[in-house]
Amino acid sequence: MTVLSLRERIDQLRAAPRFFTVIVPLLSAAYLVALRALGGLGPEHFIAVAAYLGLALWSDGSRRLSRVAMPFLLYGLVYDSMRWYEDYIRSPVIHVHEPYNFDLKLFGIPTATGTLTPNEWFQLHTSPVLDFVCGLAYTPFFFIGQTVLLALYFFVRGQMRRAERLTWVFVLANFVGFSLYYIYPAAPPWYVSDHGFGVDMSVRASAAGALRFDQLVGLPVMASFYGKSADVFGAIPSLHVVYPLLAMLYGWRLPRFRHRLPVPRLPRRRLPEPPLRPRHPGRVCARLRGDGRFPPPLRPRRSPYTRAASRTRPGTGLKRFTAKHAKDAKKKLPLLFAIFAVISFCRFSTGLGGG
Repeated sequence: MTVLSLRERIDQLRAAPRFFTVIVPLLSAAYLVALRALGGLGPEHFIAVAAYLGLALWSDGSRRLSRVAMPFLLYGLVYDSMRWYEDYIRSPVIHVHEPYNFDLKLFGIPTATGTLTPNEWFQLHTSPVLDFVCGLAYTPFFFIGQTVLLALYFFVRGQMRRAERLTWVFVLANFVGFSLYYIYPAAPPWYVSDHGFGVDMSVRASAAGALRFDQLVGLPVMASFYGKSADVFGAIPSLHVVYPLLAMLYGWRLPRFRHRLPVPRLPRRRLPEPPLRPRHPGRVCARLRGDGRFPPPLRPRRSPYTRAASRTRPGTGLKRFTAKHAKDAKKKLPLLFAIFAVISFCRFSTGLGGG
């Protein structure tokens, strides 16, 4: 690791792109001023802005890291800003009955008092072990941290393109999920348990059953995160399934973490060769000459244009690409269903929504 002097850092800063030296500081100052005017400025905003400015201005290496961290910063800024405009873009129809009836019809648990949803059943049958495991799966350090760690792994290994692609896919998936929150606003399970089926826009976000995780660890992890949720009616889609899915897709090729599923192989049979082969005239001439050399069989010569046309045949590359990814998809499907099942189980146990 090379330690740069102050003069070398200044020279690198002068040669850096204007985006890092001019645009980023101006946008950071404008963002803090806007938050101050709206009345929502907090210490976490100063920490985030200072950290990113340090990466953008410190050295060339930190600027490369800031390119990977930029999507995470945008994710946090957009999520934090939704509290000011969510009421203006949300659909006027709030879906409270539909998600509850869906869980009741497909996953209903018959009891002596009637059929209960899994969320209602788990709230009556709590377990400290399940509270810890399911709460751990819903902690922000887990479902966001896995993407951060994987992006840092790619960055350290010099795979900048893959690291940037992972982070941008992560933030775009979140933006699509945020949009669907307002196109199809839906109540989470804890809302029905605490407030019934009536729509009350004054209800604040709650950590619901995940508060038992805070009691186990002695820290307000869930209360400080889910208690400040930007939107109460953002239960669909479940972004907690998207995060491990992205980590699985991008970490599938890693040698230490790749999940290899056994694939049955059919025994190979060698076709019998014909007993008689027509002799090549060149072999007969070689034997008559007595040199003992056998020339290869004659093949029709093909022009370079014909060979190039065969390599670029329409659809050949697409078929190869489709077959390769279909084979990988067959191996990933069991793990994908396992991720969906585990996150759904944790969702029922904690009572939190999909978002």
